[in-house]
Amino acid sequence: MKLVFLVVLIYAIVSLQAYIFKKYSFQDLDYSYKFDRDEVFEGENFSLVETIKNNKILPLPWLRSDITASKWLEFGEANAQAISDDTRIVSSFFTLGGYKAVTRTWNVNCTKRGEFEIKKAHMVSSDLFGQAKISKGVEVSYTVLVLPNTVDLEEMFILPRYLQGDTITKRQIAEDPFYISGVREYTDRDPMNSIHWAATAKEQKLMVRNYEYTSQQSLTILLNIKSQEIEYGEIVHPDLVEGSIRVCASLLSLATEEGIPVNLYANAPTDDMGTDITATNMASGNEHAMDLLRILAKIRMKSVCTVTEFFSYVDSAVSGTDLAIVTPYLDTAICNYARDKMYNNVHVQIYLTNFVEQKEIPDDLEIYIIKKEFVQKTQESPEDGDAA
Repeated sequence: MKLVFLVVLIYAIVSLQAYIFKKYSFQDLDYSYKFDRDEVFEGENFSLVETIKNNKILPLPWLRSDITASKWLEFGEANAQAISDDTRIVSSFFTLGGYKAVTRTWNVNCTKRGEFEIKKAHMVSSDLFGQAKISKGVEVSYTVLVLPNTVDLEEMFILPRYLQGDTITKRQIAEDPFYISGVREYTDRDPMNSIHWAATAKEQKLMVRNYEYTSQQSLTILLNIKSQEIEYGEIVHPDLVEGSIRVCASLLSLATEEGIPVNLYANAPTDDMGTDITATNMASGNEHAMDLLRILAKIRMKSVCTVTEFFSYVDSAVSGTDLAIVTPYLDTAICNYARDKMYNNVHVQIYLTNFVEQKEIPDDLEIYIIKKEFVQKTQESPEDGDAA
């Protein structure tokens, strides 16, 4: 009888404590969070502070907190992480006494540009013997905007038709070819088409036109979101497009440094449901540059039209003295559009963010090709359309 009584007593105690923990574990339990930044650049960190406060006498011997976030947000020092598709679940484990609070600070690294959410938190607890599993969801509303980094254009790009692959210079990016202030002696960094032959004959040494800035100079950036000429639906090589977006960020940064007004167009939307071409106003200054970076951060991997339709849409709006076309591939439509703008006295530069051999590049266009070692892609690109 004593044994039976003991078994019944133990069962009653276990059942009672399970009932108590199941009923009261999340009563007077507060979960809060705060963030120190909501806008960062690629590779930068922000801090997420979790605080769980137990406002009752009942202790919580075991408590797990699960944070659901984008997989592109890396939580430092997190031992328990599960990644599936675009989601990362980060788990923490606590023991929380009565009337106690615990705080954990996460150092979160933003590995990719874009808009990323920390969607929710989920708390799971149990009783002393693991008999009862209790859970509670907590809504977390936080979005971090990760701005694209700039890149070193001088290091990454070459201009094959100038001096057998001489590197691009900051001066080449920002100069105005329509204002010539005089001539100067040729250096090995000057393009061959800037040679002033009359001055060369007179001075008996190579002389080039000297370009200066004008207050009227302005830059229009066209971003082609498609990663190859024939592409339907999903972007085949998103890493090439990400590289193009960083080039756009670098160009607008250089223009801002020189006080040159700049605007941006892209054949992609800035939200998942969008179907319109992205278009911005022409302006200058740091605030305008930040606005354009935010737009680049929000650009979706989704083409809303063909390149030909894109050029047709923006043609009447392209009013800059300089035009930069940033694209992962080169085809006849892109080359012909560049020639058409050059015919109308627009200085056109094409930034090709996928490596191609020099023999495939038309020699009548100013085309900067990314060096082979800088090409980032998840798989080998198929042959793109021939440029003409």
